[in-house]
Amino acid sequence: MLTADDVRRMVADKLKDMAQVAVAESMGVSASYLNDYLHFRREPRPKILEALGLRVVVGYERTGDD
Repeated sequence: MLTADDVRRMVADKLKDMAQVAVAESMGVSASYLNDYLHFRREPRPKILEALGLRVVVGYERTGDD
């Protein structure tokens, strides 16, 4: 399972080949939103997750207190 940091890294990796404005445009979000996301001020919108081929999955684990 990926962490929130893994997702942010996946987006940041796209910046190696493209400008931030171009990455934002390719994901269907504004450049200012993408900048906020990359600087931990926002959560990823569904458009970002979709562009990366990801979805949100919520899970639960036992605490060990049976």
